[in-house]
Amino acid sequence: MKKNGISLGILVVCASLFGWGFVTFERFNFTPGAQQVAPSRFPATVEASHLNSQVPTLLVFIHPKCACTRATLAELAKLKSKTGTQLATEVVIAVDELETESEITAAEERVRGVGPVSISRDINGQLAKKFGAETSGQTYLYSPAVELLFQGGITESRGHEGDNIGA
Repeated sequence: MKKNGISLGILVVCASLFGWGFVTFERFNFTPGAQQVAPSRFPATVEASHLNSQVPTLLVFIHPKCACTRATLAELAKLKSKTGTQLATEVVIAVDELETESEITAAEERVRGVGPVSISRDINGQLAKKFGAETSGQTYLYSPAVELLFQGGITESRGHEGDNIGA
């Protein structure tokens, strides 16, 4: 009898820990990443080569090691297939001392699979700081008149593909 009570107690504790872990994981998945308010106008301190003067420009900031990057690129590919040349897109890859060249190159290869986009490397997050990008998958859409049209993500939640407001 005593043995069954201990087993039941262990089972209850394990089930509780599993439930707590599941809820914590799901809360993280559906909580947007940190973000700052983006500049309402394209920053004058950023090279003009990052902005298209004919069509809106979408800047997408990614990190090579983030699981969210794959979902962001999948959603970006869908978006590019719908917008074609009506949207200029630049994917900005975070590069710091923690990334290896092979990780960065692999990220660039995944980006090339999206379609016609520009790729740039953001050494030590200098460009991300100018826009306030703190999370992989953070996107900014600027008009040719340099006005911010959209700020946010293009995935439903962290690392998840599917219909969403950002797209």
